[in-house]
Amino acid sequence: MLRAGLLALFLALACAGDGGPGILQIHLRNPALDLRFTQGGVGLPYGVPAGADVTRACAPPPFGWNGVDRPSDNLLPFFGRFSASQSDWIHLGLPALGSGGETLPVEFLFAGIDPLTGRIDTDGGMVTDLPAILGPIPVGQGPGTARLKTGGQGLEIERSALPQPYRESIQLLVEFELRLAVPGSGASQSYVIEAVTSDGDGPLVCLHAAGDGPSPGEILAGGGEVQASVIPRFLAVETAGAAGSLPNGASVEISFDATLSNSFNEPDNTLSYSASHAGAFTSNVEDLSATPWTWVRYRVIFDLAGDGVLPLDQPLPGLRLLRLPFLLD
Repeated sequence: MLRAGLLALFLALACAGDGGPGILQIHLRNPALDLRFTQGGVGLPYGVPAGADVTRACAPPPFGWNGVDRPSDNLLPFFGRFSASQSDWIHLGLPALGSGGETLPVEFLFAGIDPLTGRIDTDGGMVTDLPAILGPIPVGQGPGTARLKTGGQGLEIERSALPQPYRESIQLLVEFELRLAVPGSGASQSYVIEAVTSDGDGPLVCLHAAGDGPSPGEILAGGGEVQASVIPRFLAVETAGAAGSLPNGASVEISFDATLSNSFNEPDNTLSYSASHAGAFTSNVEDLSATPWTWVRYRVIFDLAGDGVLPLDQPLPGLRLLRLPFLLD
């Protein structure tokens, strides 16, 4: 009877049994910095040999825990190796019609990726610069120079110095990079061209610059020789706040598709480039040229571990800008 009484008391205190212990997942970007356990009244970071062990914070020890030195069963629920994004169909806006009402062929402009794989070109963990379409040319006052615009936030250049198609379509320069450099020093300052203006078809084109750091006027006020260049930019990558950074081992793949409209002026998937290529997009925009497309879409694939290894502290890259200009063929 005593044993039965003890059993009854146990059941009352336990409220009908322990039940399932449940599962608690701790999601942290950097466990070595963000995970701390109290030991002796002091918060110790995870992994410190002095004894900051998760087993001191919960009991029984968590499933898969092998100790501070061998936490081999870490969970990564917040990201995986692959992720992808695909746009909806984007209408080109019927840019021009022929005399018979037909849509004229378009020519897409894009660079900065491998035309076979679609991967963004990198060198040493940084996105590779494209060749300059202008410059370097001196910043000054005479012919063949870039001249400081009133207000110090832009430069005037001669339209004739620009190659085609930018000479006739100056708005294609928007979002390109304007770079000022001191020859022989390695010092430079980069800006984003946020607007381009001109007096109609006049001989001068003004590049309006925006960016952190000193303005063009402030740089030129220091004296000395300064040269200007315009760098094409069709995409922009950022990792952990660092512009142009793409960690070694990670990759970003970009590809495109295009199609025609049906009788309701909607995208016709059966007439798309991908429909005639086993569903595959293309990373070579020349494959899409010389055709009167009316719709376009893109696909972006992130691979965080091209070498097959996904570190816990892998920074996550992002695509901040993607431009696909086009011209009438």
